[in-house]
Amino acid sequence: MIRLSFTVLLKACLGLDDNSGADAASPINNAAKTHLEAFFNMISRNPDIRRGGRKSLVSFHASHQGIQSVMESLVKYRRDHPSSKKDLLSSMLSSQDAHMLSNEEIESNLFLFMFAGHETTANTLVYMIYLLAVFPEWQTWVVQEIDQIFSDVPLDNKMPYKDIFNRLTRLKAVMHETLRLYGPVGNLLRRTSPDHDQTISRIDGSEILIPANTLVNIITTALHTHPDYWGPEALSWKPDRWLSSDELDSEKVDHLFAWAEGPRACPGRKFSQLGTLAVLVTLLHQSSVHIVPKPGVSLEEAQSEALEVLQNSRSLLTLHIEQPQKIHVRWCPRI
Repeated sequence: MIRLSFTVLLKACLGLDDNSGADAASPINNAAKTHLEAFFNMISRNPDIRRGGRKSLVSFHASHQGIQSVMESLVKYRRDHPSSKKDLLSSMLSSQDAHMLSNEEIESNLFLFMFAGHETTANTLVYMIYLLAVFPEWQTWVVQEIDQIFSDVPLDNKMPYKDIFNRLTRLKAVMHETLRLYGPVGNLLRRTSPDHDQTISRIDGSEILIPANTLVNIITTALHTHPDYWGPEALSWKPDRWLSSDELDSEKVDHLFAWAEGPRACPGRKFSQLGTLAVLVTLLHQSSVHIVPKPGVSLEEAQSEALEVLQNSRSLLTLHIEQPQKIHVRWCPRI
């Protein structure tokens, strides 16, 4: 999933794909892929680079310099050779007059979008797939919706996303429930206005006054599992809690901080949702995923063990499954 997420980001942000070798800028494209992939892999394996010693630091700085150099070259090339590609880089380059971004601003934003969206989306997909395998009844529930949507419409890459996205109610519920319990980031750091105090509301309606210029650490894991709001089964994975009369409960959606909220909310929210849902629709339209028990272990025991592994995840740069090798799944064609 990490590889898949990286490929999607390359295409959406930089317009790079497996056919980019025919492009006149293919040496730049290849260098961009190499440096970005090496950097992201390095960060994913060891978020605290300093603990890796001098060799790790040297590799990190070399990779970072390589990314900076290749981004400069790529942005300069695309500015000098306008393209009809519909990607993030083209959108930023199309700004004119007072809204025109400098090369440095474009390079920084490109890297930020790719860095923030790389591992978060991939990890969410992994958790969703494992959970659907652990709870086959919910997988059946989701597949029923997918089959209904595509019963008279072919699944291909030419379908307008709006025709499908708004109808994937159950799959969105699975995504939201997964992010509620297994969100990639467990806390958000914010600071109140430097000029005036602010108030926040409690679940019971009372308010708390926070002084101006105060650093606030929002523990999203606690917010997403508070029994006063999510009920006595707050720690259970129950996707249908997000539905009200077969529609997403907008009030609950407003209380999910997976993409943060307010003026500093994640700008890639819709992009990550579309990518996640598109991958799962493609997979579940023709296949089903199942937990594979070890010899002598029943399916129910294997499912319970897999869930325990997921529950014992820990935070590195993002939330990670600490012992993924203990979970074995198999994709099978749907008959």
